[in-house]
Amino acid sequence: TRDAIIDCCLAFGRARHDINTSLTATGMLWSLADRDPSRSTVDAVLSRLAELTRDSRAEVRNCSVNTLFSCVVGLGGRFVDEQWCVCLRDTMFGILDRITRAINDGGADSDGKSN
Repeated sequence: TRDAIIDCCLAFGRARHDINTSLTATGMLWSLADRDPSRSTVDAVLSRLAELTRDSRAEVRNCSVNTLFSCVVGLGGRFVDEQWCVCLRDTMFGILDRITRAINDGGADSDGKSN
């Protein structure tokens, strides 16, 4: 199912054995949202991309942030008001809040891992 594929991309995005696998999985999330721009798919993809922004590897974090913003820019024209609210409040501001906490805590992310 679609959710299983999205979760599989998240699992490969978190994989530690090869950075290229993680980066490719991150890009595949955007491809899934682009091919199926339904609200449920886009919301699930943005949520998984937000999760990948917490990765301890800078390359994966940066790729995830860039992909998330590209996805919003590319598909945002189709968002309904509620989607924009969730995207901004939970996803974008959620990421910014986590970064702010990490900076204030001396470089540890919300999981207590050093960045």
